[in-house]
Order: sequence, then C-alpha cells, then structure tokens
Amino acid sequence: IRLLDDREKIICFTAGHGEPAFEGPESANIQGHALLNEMLGKKDYTVQITDLSKQKEVPPECTVIVVAGPITQFADSELVALDDFLQLGGRVMIAVDAGRNTRLELLLRRWGIDMQNNIIMEKVVEGVLSGRDWSQKKSMTIKPSIALTASKYRPDYPITQDLSHIHETHFFSARALDHFSTTPPAHKTVSRVWNRKDSR
Repeated sequence: IRLLDDREKIICFTAGHGEPAFEGPESANIQGHALLNEMLGKKDYTVQITDLSKQKEVPPECTVIVVAGPITQFADSELVALDDFLQLGGRVMIAVDAGRNTRLELLLRRWGIDMQNNIIMEKVVEGVLSGRDWSQKKSMTIKPSIALTASKYRPDYPITQDLSHIHETHFFSARALDHFSTTPPAHKTVSRVWNRKDSR
C-alpha cells in the first residue's frame, strides 16, 4: 500500500455510541479493540477516533470511516455527515449487532440497502461418531447457532478477492441485509461475499 500511495492511511472509527474502546484500560478487555489498534499500526494505518456529535462533517483526512459495534442511536446531524462523506466518494464500513437500534438503517436505506431487524441462524450438527463405520452415528442432533461461519470468500469480488488464504471466520449475532428495488442506478449491491454452510 505504501509503494502504491505514499499518503498516510487514516482509519477513522466513530465514538460516542457505546463503541468498543481503542485506548485505555477498557480497550484491553474482550470487548476492546487494543489488539485491532496494534495490528492496524503494524500495517502502517493510523487509527483516529471521531465523534461526529462534536463536528459537522467527517474529517477530510479520513481514508475510511468505520462504525463498529455502536449500541445507541445516531443523531440526524451524524447521519447527514456520513451521507455527505459517501456522496463525496468516501468509504464507510458499518458493523452493527442484531437487536441494536442505531438509526443507521436510515442512512443505508438512502443507498438502497435494507438492514433488517433479525438474526441469521446457522444449522450446526452436534454429537459423537462411534465405531469404525462412519455411517454409525450416535446422539447426532442439529441445533441452531448464532455464530455464522464464512468458509470461502468470493474471488470475483474486489473486497474479498485477496482473502482466499483466510481460514473460516465466525460472525456472532449477524443480521441480514437486502437491497431495495430503488437502489441508485450508479450503484451495485452484492448480496453475499462468501460461501457459508447450510444457513438460514
């Protein structure tokens, strides 16, 4: 990345809505992002915390703004700031757990994306195999799990084409996304960027 573009890469993470901490004692616990902060630094990215409630727009130095794990609602002015950033060609990554009412669905709707208020359940086979014959199954049951497993990423999609070496990734409390028929003509939506196991 540095060879192709020597500009500083700044990842701006939103704050003020209960997002996990990047600094201080809270960042080191299981809900914190201290490790993520360290890993991004090793990749020559600079992490900047951005509280949109205290400014009218996304800082112009942001290469991308990430909304990760908010639990409270965004104000109208914050949604406008994010929308303006997108209108100017900015990039936004949004990760919101199921069951959270953050009002970000209003922003996504403007861009043709329907963030549904549900949770994806994956079928998981549990039990014990016994004997030499693998067809002999003992206590095998199928149970739903809220941990969604992404097994193989799509090689033909720009965001995931370089992830062929990635092992299985687990997403907890994932919600479904869909697209509206009113998606702006200049935009393209992709319904799924990985192949997953038998899920619904």
